[in-house]
Amino acid sequence: MLTCYLWNWFILVILVVLLVGLYTSKSCAHQWEVYKRWP
Repeated sequence: MLTCYLWNWFILVILVVLLVGLYTSKSCAHQWEVYKRWP
């Protein structure tokens, strides 16, 4: 039972990390596009 609980937390943490990573990479890419537009 405890292992199931830990696995649920483990999966939740991985999902959050993936979402945050995706969001930051997208915002970083957006910043890069803005920088490239400047001469």
